Amino acid sequence: MQQVPDMFLPAFVNMYEYYMTYMEGRNYEKDYGPLSVNNQGKAITYHSYLGRFHAIIKDEIVPILLQSDDPEVAVYGRMLLEYQISPHIFRHWYTVQLVLSGVNDVATLMYWRGDRNPESSLTYLQNKGELEKQYQKVNNEIFDYMSWAAKKQHD
Repeated sequence: MQQVPDMFLPAFVNMYEYYMTYMEGRNYEKDYGPLSVNNQGKAITYHSYLGRFHAIIKDEIVPILLQSDDPEVAVYGRMLLEYQISPHIFRHWYTVQLVLSGVNDVATLMYWRGDRNPESSLTYLQNKGELEKQYQKVNNEIFDYMSWAAKKQHD
């Protein structure tokens, strides 16, 4: 179990309610309470999830980044063509949000991340200025896209 910071509660509750509505009437392994299921109602494997994640990046996100008028965003799109990212990027995004919202001590950041070792949390706190700069460049393009894609998929 991991607690959710207050700043994420509205989005978390909204998505949880949306997901529960989506799952109504669907067959799934109730004993396991899977967050993501396949067409047979079984918990989706990491391998399958990773394949879907990479397809979304390649087919949906990269084309939008490459079309950006901002050269730095377009370069990021080209980098995504060359190097694969993993869903771990969401942990990175989550941590950046915490740091940019004012979490500025290692113990608190470790708590919210679920870390046992302060090393990775400390890295984010030492690079806060650079995080702010990078975040502003990329955040709007990527997360505007994600909202659009989610809406498109479920309309």
